[in-house]
Amino acid sequence: MKLAGSPSCWRLSQDSNSFVVLQRTDVAQQFTLQNDTLQSGDLRYNFIGKSLQPNVSDLKRARAYQEYWHSWRTFHPLTEK
Repeated sequence: MKLAGSPSCWRLSQDSNSFVVLQRTDVAQQFTLQNDTLQSGDLRYNFIGKSLQPNVSDLKRARAYQEYWHSWRTFHPLTEK
């Protein structure tokens, strides 16, 4: 998914409450989630995008928050479900 023109990665943690939105390095980059570790090929990051390897840049986080449907609908009544 692209966020403001940049490829992004949206991940929900195993607790189904925590989530993170990260900017991918390019549109082809894919992630898998194992526990709370994001993996892309040989690259590994913690859940919030910090590299678990030396000399590898962290992923940039996007500001994001959870919105419940009932409150979204209140402020955006023309949204279709």
